[in-house]
Amino acid sequence: MKKAIASLVAVCAISSIALAAGKFKVNAPPVRAKKGQQATATLTFRGEGEFHFNTDYPFIVKLTAPTGVQLAKGVMKKDDTKQWQKEGVILPVVFTATEAGQKTITAEAKFAVCTDEECAPQEEKISIVVNVQ
Repeated sequence: MKKAIASLVAVCAISSIALAAGKFKVNAPPVRAKKGQQATATLTFRGEGEFHFNTDYPFIVKLTAPTGVQLAKGVMKKDDTKQWQKEGVILPVVFTATEAGQKTITAEAKFAVCTDEECAPQEEKISIVVNVQ
């Protein structure tokens, strides 16, 4: 049983996709970067099924960089997004890696998804895997 749970956790971590009870999806694909050069990871948020992204709800993403990675911004909000629509949100995360190897930027996002009948505030932990050469 423990092996099955560990395997499921590993699969979820590798896919970099979070799906909460069919209400939303967050995608954080792995990124390749070169040491000393600026790079960008992309987080995408969207509602699933009848749910849409609530563009009126306060949106905040708090980022934490590991040793060897410098973030352009540690806290990001609506004004930092590339796309801000009910259909979805695209958030570029700009960083510079100062050492080679696999790194993981962590994020804590707060947002809401809604239907015509209900709104569901969300708090989601996200991992962005960065492979630095």
